[in-house]
Amino acid sequence: MKHLVAENLGNVLYIDVWATWCPPCIIEKPYSEKLYNHFEGEPVTFVYLCMGGGHEKWQETIKKYNLSGIHHYTTEKEWQDLTKRFSIKGIPHYLLFNKEGVMVDFGSHLRPSISQTKTAIEELLEQ
Repeated sequence: MKHLVAENLGNVLYIDVWATWCPPCIIEKPYSEKLYNHFEGEPVTFVYLCMGGGHEKWQETIKKYNLSGIHHYTTEKEWQDLTKRFSIKGIPHYLLFNKEGVMVDFGSHLRPSISQTKTAIEELLEQ
């Protein structure tokens, strides 16, 4: 995570924590691409951290929903570290960082299908 945040200083960072076996995660995928497209050309980085379901299924899902952004299939150790560090109790889970690399919000309420998520990102862009 430190590496992701450090590489994206100056950008708003939106992280989607998901798994291929998670129906609510999959339902959000078309909205994820719409959100990405809305902010195309803006200093916003979209990162998708997959927490399981197999590499093949992970790659199929990315292709099926034409997901842009940075994709990473986490190891078991990375998953454990993330859940501990960010108190992730379930997925989908989202993390939102401002341009300075400070996490400003997190949780399932930051789903890409919810209009407040777009508003939250726009507000961070204006800062």
